[in-house]
Amino acid sequence: LKPEEFYIKTIRSDINKIILILGGSPIGEAYGIFWLLDRIKVNHFIPVVNCRRAPQFLIRQAPGWGKISRGGATIEQINTAFRYGLNWVSGLNTLSLVPWDSEEEQNENKSNRAKTKELIEYAHSLGMKYFAFSNEFTYHPSLFTNTTGKTPSPCEEEFWAKLQEKYDRLFSALPELDGV
Repeated sequence: LKPEEFYIKTIRSDINKIILILGGSPIGEAYGIFWLLDRIKVNHFIPVVNCRRAPQFLIRQAPGWGKISRGGATIEQINTAFRYGLNWVSGLNTLSLVPWDSEEEQNENKSNRAKTKELIEYAHSLGMKYFAFSNEFTYHPSLFTNTTGKTPSPCEEEFWAKLQEKYDRLFSALPELDGV
């Protein structure tokens, strides 16, 4: 079996119903257990299950958008994402994680990174990847405080250097992140 694949077989005897779950790895076994638990919740009893299931796509992610995370903001969200076979979950928006040179956000973002580290550790324990979400061109005004004072423009190299600095700051402060 592939690592995330599982096989479930029900064996009946006169007295007992035995359910066998075989996974291609501990992650596959966990997917099988969660799938069986889902069937029990739907049926309200232990059903006869005979199936083989494997993810059709290598990357299955819980999307993020704006400043709202999907699938990775809490342990419960991560568990739900795992239950549905997702293997990438999104956490907070990068703007809420980067260590900016701005007093207003320094402490809040520091707290956000500490919480995010715990969530990343939990997601990794389930074999999941964890990413922060953002639109590529988001930046914080504090990146441009020591510049010429003009409005940042994507037509200038300085803009791209400052955008790169945003990601350098993020991954230096939160190297556990698997991506953005």
